[in-house]
Amino acid sequence: MAALASRALDEGASAAWLQVERENTAARALYERAGFGVHHHYHHHRAPGTGAADPGDRC
Repeated sequence: MAALASRALDEGASAAWLQVERENTAARALYERAGFGVHHHYHHHRAPGTGAADPGDRC
């Protein structure tokens, strides 16, 4: 991840964003160790009976 971030900065990036399922504690721990933190949460809504199971909140 450090190499990707370094390359992105070299290419002119000013920020990096990740989207992770709230329940994915292993990924969240990995990204926290890499210096990322929660910026905000997404809440997905759908009408009852319209599609697959609710994917849950994302961080």
